[in-house]
Amino acid sequence: DDNDDNDDNDDNDDNDNNHEESIPTTPVLKSNENKNVKAA
Repeated sequence: DDNDDNDDNDDNDDNDNNHEESIPTTPVLKSNENKNVKAA
């Protein structure tokens, strides 16, 4: 969970910009999928 949260924060800070330019849908889907898997 901590890792996921950190990734989300980092992504929002600078990584998000870089990722958005490359693949804005991939990171979002990955985040949701990870959360679902963890919740399940």
